[in-house]
Amino acid sequence: MRTWLVWSILLTGCDGVYQLKGSLVWPSFTPTDVLVDGSYAYVACKHGGVRIVDVSDPANPVEVASHDTMTETWGLEKVGDLLYVADWDQGVEVINVAVPSAPVFVGQYHTPGEAYEVKVSGTTTFVADWSAIETLDTTNPANMTLESRTPITGKAFGLDVQGTLAYIAYWDLGFGVYDVSNPAAPIVVSSVTNPVGWYTFDVATFGNISYTANYAGGMTAYDVSDPTAPALLGTFRTQGTARRLVYDDATKMVYVAAEAGGLQGVDVSNPSSPALRDSAPAAGA
Repeated sequence: MRTWLVWSILLTGCDGVYQLKGSLVWPSFTPTDVLVDGSYAYVACKHGGVRIVDVSDPANPVEVASHDTMTETWGLEKVGDLLYVADWDQGVEVINVAVPSAPVFVGQYHTPGEAYEVKVSGTTTFVADWSAIETLDTTNPANMTLESRTPITGKAFGLDVQGTLAYIAYWDLGFGVYDVSNPAAPIVVSSVTNPVGWYTFDVATFGNISYTANYAGGMTAYDVSDPTAPALLGTFRTQGTARRLVYDDATKMVYVAAEAGGLQGVDVSNPSSPALRDSAPAAGA
């Protein structure tokens, strides 16, 4: 049995069905991203900043602190005691959460676009900044500096970084692969175009496979063993619109947050034939 926090809902999953363990509702906010580290969950709440929740007792999650960001809060990445926040038109904000109940502002870099997702690799922070991919030197998080800005044709909404490659969810066009072995000069390697009506919001890569959340197009799996030519392996049409996803290698599952479709656990042990294993309705459904 595994415990997951997806958006603002805690669930335990067994094959076939999920059971609600506990919940924490913010009526005025829209959760856009969440990550769990130890006994704490960090939730990006769009117009509600970052909310920090004690989940040591999954049945009774308790908000212990919040941090108001400068604008809309979208993506989160935690490295050590630092939380990196994609802060829409204000760029990237860094918060020290060594004491989760007392978050402290560290620094901010104002990107020229709209930051929706952020990933950290070493001293480089990668930003999906809508009209471009940006890399920031975050050796000193209190004084971040721009390393590169790479304009793109699509709209960068989500990203993942594995080794020297960055995988970008283009939202309106599909997804792209970039060589970031030199963060100061990312190079486009390949791109995949979506069918009409699909919008790629998120991407997660593990090994040679990339998984994308494509709104009405559901979830797709691509073979990226040759990053110059990603090949479609399989597609799973979620119930509801796929917005966020996470891959778990221990179970060979992709967990998809599908808005009104709730949480859907997709078995990708055979990526060419993804299949629904578990599901739970959206809160209030």
